[in-house]
Amino acid sequence: MKRFLLIILILGSETYSQVFHGTFADYRHPDKKLYLYDFIDLAGYSVDSCRVNPQGKFSFTGRDYAPGLYQLRGADIRPLYFILNPQEDEVEVEISKNGNKQEVLILKSKENQAYQKYFHDLTRACSDLEKEIYIKTFHNLDSAAAKINETNLSNIKRYLFKRFSDLESTYPGTITHQIIKQLIPETDVSYNVRLANYFKNRTILDVTYLRTPMVYHKVDTYLKYYSGANRVDLDFSIDDILLMASESDLSFNKCVTLVLGYLDSVNDTKRIEFVVDKYVGEELNIIDNPQLRMSIEGRYKLKIGATAPNISVPNHKGETIALHTLFKKSKVNLLMFWASTCPHCMKELPKIIKLYNKYHTSGFNVVAISLDRSDSDWRNAIRHWDLEWENLSDLKGWDSRSTDLYFTTITPSFYLVDDDHKIIGRPINISQLNYQVAKLLD
Repeated sequence: MKRFLLIILILGSETYSQVFHGTFADYRHPDKKLYLYDFIDLAGYSVDSCRVNPQGKFSFTGRDYAPGLYQLRGADIRPLYFILNPQEDEVEVEISKNGNKQEVLILKSKENQAYQKYFHDLTRACSDLEKEIYIKTFHNLDSAAAKINETNLSNIKRYLFKRFSDLESTYPGTITHQIIKQLIPETDVSYNVRLANYFKNRTILDVTYLRTPMVYHKVDTYLKYYSGANRVDLDFSIDDILLMASESDLSFNKCVTLVLGYLDSVNDTKRIEFVVDKYVGEELNIIDNPQLRMSIEGRYKLKIGATAPNISVPNHKGETIALHTLFKKSKVNLLMFWASTCPHCMKELPKIIKLYNKYHTSGFNVVAISLDRSDSDWRNAIRHWDLEWENLSDLKGWDSRSTDLYFTTITPSFYLVDDDHKIIGRPINISQLNYQVAKLLD
């Protein structure tokens, strides 16, 4: 087992001026440069950087850091998260490399010991407890299910409160302690009281908490478990969050991103459009997650009824063909973005072939744009699976212009397009694809 030592010193003052430096011991660090990122803007620019000298020493200097979570990155190391708390002087971390596995031991810094030991464990327990309270409140449980629910509630509460008590006694006053304290749900009051009290402390406006995952947990929990039975009040929950968050640009941008991220994850296109229309407008750049921003822009601009963008792409015979030319040939077209190197694509491909064979004579076709870079990989996949549909690729991978035009962020991705070039479906998985094609052609 190789071991290297990372020592980070945080020299605090009332202005939170901090100096970071460290050493990789008994290990030649592969990166010439390290970068420090603020959790509130992980997709943005680093807030500081430094070089690693031949002896493995490095130093971040000349910056004032606000309290919160930060990420240390290097090209060949797994990102390291740690909390900078101005009340501490020193953070010392020992990182062990066991093969490809990177293990972190916090040697100094009560804050980071608390974060490592309790944060993920207790946030998960808080979420589990919220879920069981929701089930008890809104599900019509029979006696057997009610008994299971009560058992789950009892076990989770016992575990959560015991662990939180340990955290509170060992690491009082840490940012980690304050976060968990804010996330623990009220358990012995009515739903309406819990609803009224949920944002009472206005934590989503606190810039320190915005620099941690706490605001994500607060927003995600509120949308899931404080929106009434079967999420009937989800529109009101969204308004509650974004109206409060609008008091601060920083909070508003973060909460808009979190709300849209949740809606995107459950494929709620109508509410995505509602949030964009009411709160975002043309300012999509306030969404601070680039991949999500592209997905939301695609959902908003390429909604059902919109004209599918036209682009000319080479096929496997070397002929350059316009998508609109291909769409005109069939009543229903599946435009699919995939790659032979995508494991999930390969898993779903037999199901798409089955769908194609079932409905092809009824006017269904597949236009498959591959994001492969290797010509041989692409052609071998076409031959192996005997793909008889339209196979296209410019072999530019994710640099292909088609991924920008169709706001593609994952593979496989699907659009259903009719012979008039109109988008008639946006399935996000095979189950939805089968259902929508059957509805259109059966």
